[in-house]
Amino acid sequence: MKFKGTVIFFFFLLFPFLLSSIDVWGHLTEDTTWSPDNNPYHVIGDITVEEDVTLTILPGTVIEIQSSPLTSWDDFYQYFYYPNYHQSRLFWVDGNIIAEGTEEAQILFTHDVNDNDYYWGVIYITETADLCKFTYCRFEYSGSMTIQPGNIAKAAITMHNGLGIIRNNYFYTNVSNITAYSHCKTIEIIDNTFTIVQNMGAFAQSFLQEKFSIHSPDPGYKAALVANNKFLRRNECYIGSVDIVFNLFEDHNGALWNCQGTNNIRKFYGNDFINCEIGISNGNASDSFYVSNNEFLDGNYGLDLDGGYALIIENYFEENDIFTSINMSGAFYNNVAHTGFFSIPGYFIIQNNLSYESSIGLEMSWRNIRCDNNLMLYNDYSLNSGGTLVYNDCMIFGNDMLSYNPISDNPIFRNCIIDFPLDPPLVDGGGNIWLDSLNVDSLFVDWQNGDFHLLPGSAAIDAGFDTLGYYYPFDLEYKDRIWDGDGDGIAVIDIGHYEYGAPEFGGIEGQTFDPINGGSVNYVQIKINNDQSAFTFSDSLGYYEYKLPAGIYDVYAERVFYDDVVEYQIEVVEGEFTQLDIPMYEALNIMENQIPPKFFYIYNYPNPFNPTTTITFNLPEPGKVKLEIYNLKGQKVKTFSFPNGSLGTSKGLVVWNGTDDNNKPVSSGIYFAKLKYGKTEASCKMLLLK
Repeated sequence: MKFKGTVIFFFFLLFPFLLSSIDVWGHLTEDTTWSPDNNPYHVIGDITVEEDVTLTILPGTVIEIQSSPLTSWDDFYQYFYYPNYHQSRLFWVDGNIIAEGTEEAQILFTHDVNDNDYYWGVIYITETADLCKFTYCRFEYSGSMTIQPGNIAKAAITMHNGLGIIRNNYFYTNVSNITAYSHCKTIEIIDNTFTIVQNMGAFAQSFLQEKFSIHSPDPGYKAALVANNKFLRRNECYIGSVDIVFNLFEDHNGALWNCQGTNNIRKFYGNDFINCEIGISNGNASDSFYVSNNEFLDGNYGLDLDGGYALIIENYFEENDIFTSINMSGAFYNNVAHTGFFSIPGYFIIQNNLSYESSIGLEMSWRNIRCDNNLMLYNDYSLNSGGTLVYNDCMIFGNDMLSYNPISDNPIFRNCIIDFPLDPPLVDGGGNIWLDSLNVDSLFVDWQNGDFHLLPGSAAIDAGFDTLGYYYPFDLEYKDRIWDGDGDGIAVIDIGHYEYGAPEFGGIEGQTFDPINGGSVNYVQIKINNDQSAFTFSDSLGYYEYKLPAGIYDVYAERVFYDDVVEYQIEVVEGEFTQLDIPMYEALNIMENQIPPKFFYIYNYPNPFNPTTTITFNLPEPGKVKLEIYNLKGQKVKTFSFPNGSLGTSKGLVVWNGTDDNNKPVSSGIYFAKLKYGKTEASCKMLLLK
């Protein structure tokens, strides 16, 4: 370990009892460990972690970094401009930092002056750096640093290597928190809290605006995973191709703001947006947005999307409006808005949505592809319609006025329940039911408390149009869309977003787990038939559920830091859930210069299988190995031989076709593949179904 001022530094190490702190600065040229024994570390000069060097920081370590005022642009140019005369210090990382605290003993990165206007620099992780890891750290009062003209390191953790594990940290009153602008490779940001102090200086609070920014991954890499974080108080986020999963965004001007780029795929799943001026905005991007299972509460604009493709499904909006531009395309279904209106005028399929007690029920245009089974109830205005649209199987009543703007062209209403006359320019397409809104109690279970399930005998049951070729074969609760609700022997679609008496779909459910240690693997993306639009995520405990109609599906599972998994030919029976636990194996060689862990494991896919399954295994190192198949009684049925009983590689696979050593087919049932390597054994359970 070599620092500038080496003599002084080693004097401090020899006589720690003389010190209240230890001054550190300079270049780390060999692996170094900082521990709480020398608290606090007072960084009075830049710390450079040289290439192939690791700085390890132990739990409970306190790091106070020389800081400067940041109250104006003059302050920034004077104190935060590297390498010219800067006085706020930074960590320059060409190697890597492993800072792993604990819940009881966090690692603290902070300023050295107890003043809300004083900030230190950044942790600047260069393109050549290795994977850096920060867990149970607290970052506070980090500023920004101009590295060179045109290159501003904006965040407490600025990653240019695209590799990082950032978990369980607390980011408090930083100008910006995390950025990864380019070369994103493998990044997970999980279980962190981001917030600012209320009396943070006005200039620092507005400086550079971006509080969190992750851009798109390099080709061949997965999208970064941002999961189960708390973003509190004006932490605007700018993102590229990123999976945003189970996060909380609260009290923001713009939560996920200006998410723009080209050919990015962004997925927002299971997030809560509370009191945000704007929840998700894309700033005229040409990207794909998948917005599913989110809640938008007490804000203004839940979605403000302008350009690209969007799939918007199963979201709840309260006191939030939804805007998409006329240039967008996609699908909008199974959403609920209470006191927030839908404006979806682009090339969208719009089905199974509910808007009630809002300003406008539904705003569309001639571009919309379909409008089926939507409810617009007790709004100020039923709709804002332009063009010759067809409203199929919708409920539109109890609204104060019909349209916000004068109706253009000739919208058609077909098999709808309405309370207004279909006078020109409106067109009666047939099958409509006129119902006085005072009789609404005959339709729904408890509409006043938001329960719009159909009552027995409701006029909406089996009263719809077009039972053939329905685009989405399910209702708001993923029940069969076309069902004989009145018991006359003929299945007809209902009017509205619920199908009375229909059975719920079955599907798949299970755990995503690590077969090496038996623990769960959280936030795994589960895709059906590798379709980007058909997905869910496992939760913090690794549990997932996906409702599907009866059929045979290929199930894809992927997550950063893990190998992709495919479970082929999984059968779903109507009304039942197929149990499918998915093994996730940590990826080896995430970086070229990382030594792979010596794992010993075995698994097979598909599982269940018929007629063949591939058995994959990994050895700590090449050597003698034996692979045998046993039935449930413990009887050996198959042996796989290898040349000289050894493998010249640590990885292997064999294909078992369900036959025994005499090449005779074995019966359906449970079998075990047992791998023997020296004195060590591993096994996996397989299910053969015929």
